[in-house]
Amino acid sequence: QLDLFGKAFNRSLVAGGFLTYENQTNYFYGYTPKKETLRDTIKQSYNVVSLGGDLANSKPADFTYTLKGGFSYLTDNYKAAESEVALNFISDYKFSESRRAMLIADYFLITREDVKVDASPRNLLRIKPAYQFSPIENLSLAVGANVAYETDTLGGNKSLHVFPNLKAEYALSKSVKAYAALTGDIDKVNLHSLSRENRWVNSNINIFNTNRSIEFLGGLKGKLARKVGFEAGFSAANLKGLYFYQNSVLDQSKFDVIYDEGNTKRLNAFAELDYAHAENFKLMLRGDVFNYSTDKITEALHRPTYRFVINSSYNVYEKLLFNVDFTAQGGMKAFDQSLAKSVEIDPAVDVNFKANYFLSKQVSLFLKLNNILSNKYQVYLNYPVRGFQAMGGLTWVF
Repeated sequence: QLDLFGKAFNRSLVAGGFLTYENQTNYFYGYTPKKETLRDTIKQSYNVVSLGGDLANSKPADFTYTLKGGFSYLTDNYKAAESEVALNFISDYKFSESRRAMLIADYFLITREDVKVDASPRNLLRIKPAYQFSPIENLSLAVGANVAYETDTLGGNKSLHVFPNLKAEYALSKSVKAYAALTGDIDKVNLHSLSRENRWVNSNINIFNTNRSIEFLGGLKGKLARKVGFEAGFSAANLKGLYFYQNSVLDQSKFDVIYDEGNTKRLNAFAELDYAHAENFKLMLRGDVFNYSTDKITEALHRPTYRFVINSSYNVYEKLLFNVDFTAQGGMKAFDQSLAKSVEIDPAVDVNFKANYFLSKQVSLFLKLNNILSNKYQVYLNYPVRGFQAMGGLTWVF
């Protein structure tokens, strides 16, 4: 990956730009052991070129804004190509300490070429106005709507969608707040996002956005002590056209993208704890429990039902930085084509370590130890991950 970027400042504006090239090459190694194959025939390579810029006001004011624009072009080893034009505008006008008007708008134009898929250009326009105010002491309300126009065709969905966008936050004490939200949106899905999420996705797949028709969120957040923060809550969402990965009938080493054209109900309960001692030591623990209820398909394939994460960092005299990450997840189901039935994927446990030694502000040495337990767990069926890995190198910022 190669990134070139820069920013320019004056008294009223900040302007920035970037140019990025990225290559991700991998192989479809999840084939059955008895299958004879040639290395070149199972190679997949994604090349992405992106460029763009942004413009914003440079100092605090009653009216703040950010305007971003970008273009990205993706190609792969199977003659697929996808381009995306993206525009984004974020603004905030402050009337007083308790009243403000907000507007978020974005537009995406996605075009795609594939060998066996005649994909028409896809448009997605989203406009999200909201007004925030405080009707009584300790209560903050935001009232708005999410309006989306799209040209997807999954299930004959209508093009224009209007969702509520309501948020409330109430201070129970100086250190604890309760919050709730009722919202919805069209969640963008494209080959860019699918290929980053699953490197072994099949070619010539159908791609559609997800209609998050309604979602309710609620919870508590705040501080248990001066250095300890917490958040706990849940969300319940109704999703139309949610996508899942299923091993292909013709080649189990590749994943088709299937859609629940009905209503998938998703529940998520979570709890998070944060500890920070100045800039020297930070610790974050988070646990999530998920439940999926599908409509037109039988299983929520390759979606975990629980996940537990620990992230920690320790800075020694601003010369040595240590990071330790732990992730455990499980409860995933997959459809094994060779057995013609649903199977459960074993839980995944992963521990990673990274150390940085700073020779100066510009130069540092690093050491990474990935999958320290050498668990060859699977996130996708037939794809055990690499065992223990070690990597070292030098970082130079100029």
